[in-house]
Amino acid sequence: MSRLTLKGVLAASLIASSMSLSAAVEVIDAETADASPSAYAMVGDAVLGKPLEGAATLVGAIVFVATLPFSFLSGSTEQAADTLVKTPAESFLYRCLGCSPAQAQANRASQRLENY
Repeated sequence: MSRLTLKGVLAASLIASSMSLSAAVEVIDAETADASPSAYAMVGDAVLGKPLEGAATLVGAIVFVATLPFSFLSGSTEQAADTLVKTPAESFLYRCLGCSPAQAQANRASQRLENY
């Protein structure tokens, strides 16, 4: 197998695994929004979650730049940027270690309330 094909397969599998992981987390989020993350969740997030989110952010940025001329012509540049770059980057950079997206959102909301 050539290196180019191997890189393509690896990139596709990273994207698919990050999408399936985030879909599974969304199902559990409603029940665990108030719970704090366990040590296992933090280790798993540090070893698998954050690197996959970082890869998804990088791949999303590359896809965004590659499709920028088409998004610009169709007037959907902002929507493409939000979907491909902003959302994965916010999850990668601002979500606490081991927190699900619902937990991170609840934490940000409580911090905003404390600041006022």
